[in-house]
Amino acid sequence: MAEDLIIRGTYRIRPIENEFKRFPFRGKSDNYQVYEIPLDAIFYNDLNGRIVTIIQADEARRGKSVDYGALRREDPEEYQRRFEEFIEKQNPGKLQELRRNIALFGQLEPGIILTDGRIIDGNRRYTALRKNARDSGETLFFHAAVLPAPEAEDKEGWRYIKMLELQIALAKMQPLEYTPIARLADFYRATRDPNTVGLLSSKEYQRNAGMTVGDLKKLSDELDIALDFLEWKGTPLSFEYLERKAMDGPLREIIKYRRKWTEAEYEGMKSSIYTFLDEGDGDMTRKIREYLKYLWDSPTAREKARSFSLPTLTEERAGDALGKGVSDEMLRDAEESVFVDLDYISAQGLLDKSSKAYRALNDFLAFENIRALGSLSKSEQEELKNRLKAIRTLCLEDRALARWAFGEEEKD
Repeated sequence: MAEDLIIRGTYRIRPIENEFKRFPFRGKSDNYQVYEIPLDAIFYNDLNGRIVTIIQADEARRGKSVDYGALRREDPEEYQRRFEEFIEKQNPGKLQELRRNIALFGQLEPGIILTDGRIIDGNRRYTALRKNARDSGETLFFHAAVLPAPEAEDKEGWRYIKMLELQIALAKMQPLEYTPIARLADFYRATRDPNTVGLLSSKEYQRNAGMTVGDLKKLSDELDIALDFLEWKGTPLSFEYLERKAMDGPLREIIKYRRKWTEAEYEGMKSSIYTFLDEGDGDMTRKIREYLKYLWDSPTAREKARSFSLPTLTEERAGDALGKGVSDEMLRDAEESVFVDLDYISAQGLLDKSSKAYRALNDFLAFENIRALGSLSKSEQEELKNRLKAIRTLCLEDRALARWAFGEEEKD
């Protein structure tokens, strides 16, 4: 039988007779002895890619970023409390079910920790045990295999730990643990984040996550678009925002068309595309798909998208979508910015696609003929003008339409 181990310098842990956990590590699979470990000898893994977006959401709520390494050293109880909360938020129903199962049958699947106490596999099982122990008053233990903890700057050692996490969480046992955006965040952290000790190559990530070459290409392209969008928005690396807005579907739609356009074409239109994406709500996967198809099908639409020059619109600057609370400053901005993005207007519910006004405005935008609007009755024209006035801060420059709707003179 294996000997007792000392972890975190002070905790003596005993091996469990005839209990082993088999997993691949450093290029080969082996059976590793499982130990019985006091719960207070273990700490949550702040490098866990699956909860990056939850951590960012918490930081956004607090209004500041958090150095979790420092928090663990200075206030370990608060560190543990926060991460227990993060794990519970990830999937409350699944955690509750796991708590019941552990209470009835014990911990059936051992985890993996490092000799410094960091959990590599088993955050949710550990959380269930912590909660059950508090509720019951019993002394419970976490069952886990134990690996040597790499030194802080041991790049090779941390690379092997990350490979193991990928094999456990993605390739082997728990493929549904990651949301699509959390997967993006993990891919960034593992392969591109300059703050990560021991970055993996994309190929290493692919191999250890059990991905195909095509899967890797899609993931890499999606990350490129996500990072570009967040940089454009002025919130770099805010994966929490992408998660909150359910951006995984829209990002995949953008990729389909991004591959069809040249670099110059996409760069010319992306401000229009990103504004549409950022300002929209509802089923944005469908809406961005329709908007991209509209751009693809219409050379005129693409040309106008390329002339898009408004800064990113914010709720404060755009005001109410129906024109309430529009400031004088916004109206002055609008005098230089009056081109209607018809697809955006329709997507926002400001103009019914089945209406006569929509068809007339569509004809004008498609054929650059102001007389197309003359088919409307006077009352219909007035209603359309009112709609255009209400949404003028969501427009770009179209002088003929501006003169028709607002009575403005064409500028030199």
